[in-house]
Amino acid sequence: MGGLEYYLPLFFDETASFFDYLPVSDNNRITIERGYKGYLKDRWQAIQTRYARVANMGGSQPLPPEVIYYQYSEWLTFLPPSASAGSPNSKLKRMVQ
Repeated sequence: MGGLEYYLPLFFDETASFFDYLPVSDNNRITIERGYKGYLKDRWQAIQTRYARVANMGGSQPLPPEVIYYQYSEWLTFLPPSASAGSPNSKLKRMVQ
């Protein structure tokens, strides 16, 4: 998106995330790649950097990232205890690329 995500809360009373569509069940399994915590921290830093750049351009001011995006600590609460960190399946990796 070309920055539109910074204004979504102004047009919608509520927005949803991927986790809102997962049924609540102990049988659900989420597998995440090793190093995801570092990735989440890096991604949050990139979001804050982009916000600072856009906010300094003048014109309509975007909403702060804390209003729009989940922060690092919030992401960790979404992951169920059954989430496991592992290497991505090579077959799946080829399919995605």
